[in-house]
Amino acid sequence: MKYKLLYIYSSASMPLYFQKGQNLFLKEQGFDISLISNDDNFLNEVKDRDGISIFPFKINRRISFFSDIILLINLICVIIKIKPDIVHAGSPKSAIFGMLAAFICRVKVRFYACHGSKTDQCQGFTRKVYRLIEKFTAFLSTKVWCVSPSLLEFIVSERIVSKDKVFTLGQGSANGFKREWLQCNVHDIPDIIKTIKIKKSENYFPLILFSGRICCVKGIEILTKAWLKLRERFPDARLMLIGSIDEVDPPPNINLLRDDDRVILPGLINQGESGRCYEIADLLVLPSFYGEGFGNVLGEAGLFALPTVASNIIGLQDAVIDGVTGTLVPPGDADSLYEAISNYLDNPELAKTHGLAARERYETYFKPELIWNGLCAEYKNLFSKT
Repeated sequence: MKYKLLYIYSSASMPLYFQKGQNLFLKEQGFDISLISNDDNFLNEVKDRDGISIFPFKINRRISFFSDIILLINLICVIIKIKPDIVHAGSPKSAIFGMLAAFICRVKVRFYACHGSKTDQCQGFTRKVYRLIEKFTAFLSTKVWCVSPSLLEFIVSERIVSKDKVFTLGQGSANGFKREWLQCNVHDIPDIIKTIKIKKSENYFPLILFSGRICCVKGIEILTKAWLKLRERFPDARLMLIGSIDEVDPPPNINLLRDDDRVILPGLINQGESGRCYEIADLLVLPSFYGEGFGNVLGEAGLFALPTVASNIIGLQDAVIDGVTGTLVPPGDADSLYEAISNYLDNPELAKTHGLAARERYETYFKPELIWNGLCAEYKNLFSKT
């Protein structure tokens, strides 16, 4: 039997990075897939890689009455045109409008993919508004998929969705992890990464790695404070931050990192190149305050046997087993972050033990096929019930 599946995402970077291999698997299982997303380079990459139909739309992240009405009308028009059996929408803006358009068009299966909760990120009146929006989105859907157990526990405890309407797959993540996805051809490695690898092989030094948006939410200000103490205690240590500096939420002390000759800022690199960074690093840090559905970079680092230091928040609690595969620290606590990183640099055997445990866990429990088979079964089961 053929199933028509329509994805709706604000940015095609989500299906590009978090659905690698997934769409090809679903196509083999009888799914005809289309994608609605912002018209950017990511959209054409997904089209070329997965061979799916695309519909480029303008989806603003911010609320705008007129553009949002146009978005809703356009979504309804596409749904009427292709008549999908399943609408799968993720990220706050595309999720609520995707579920609303699918509800209006009476789509049988309306699948809300929850990659994180804005309710968890806000306080006061704003928190109440986002909670109402997420609750309404969940109401419009026929099923809610959370990418981590702790995220599921949170939205159920906040009464955003009932327990019988929400699920997670395995121990979490949106697509599982595979080491080969992170290993590009040796000729494609950026020169700065090649240089660091050569220098480290000639004269070893500890390399602390961060990967993600360089912004306040990711805890860069806290990491900078910890680094100022670390660089004094470990004179040979280096800090590498992979990612672009967020123009909307730039860290106030970013110039301290820019001016530090022991801090490496290679900028944004593609997923295939990131594996080369994991190969030469000694540990990964992710001191986020909130906004992590799972913490995919922690899983990627685990495949390369890297221990991780991360904030004890929703999502990251599932990516790291504290004291086994890494260390969880209180969010916003620079002293705890400093102590956790120092512990690994002072104890290479402990770092090795936790890194190997991380690799075993991710290779065993986070195989992509587990997610693919689970999603496929859930789609077909929901369709058969409607």
